[in-house]
Amino acid sequence: MVDHIGKQLETAFSNMLTLLFAGRLKKSVSLAGAKAEVALQRGLLGLEEGERVDDDWVEDPANRGRLLRHAVHTTREMEAAMAAWQLDMVAA
Repeated sequence: MVDHIGKQLETAFSNMLTLLFAGRLKKSVSLAGAKAEVALQRGLLGLEEGERVDDDWVEDPANRGRLLRHAVHTTREMEAAMAAWQLDMVAA
């Protein structure tokens, strides 16, 4: 179930980036760009390629700390991206 949530998060990140960049560039983000962002987000979590986020992974206290740090980092990035997007919309 947790891995399913991870896939949903990856999809949500891809969709969010597509919307943000589409507004700035007036075209959609390529699939390669979205995949690169997903890889970046997995890297921020410290996930190796192919490593799965499952119940055992989440139960490890060290990984819970990684999830918290990632959530804080991602929230700050999303706030900055939204502020930049809003400025672009006002300027347009």
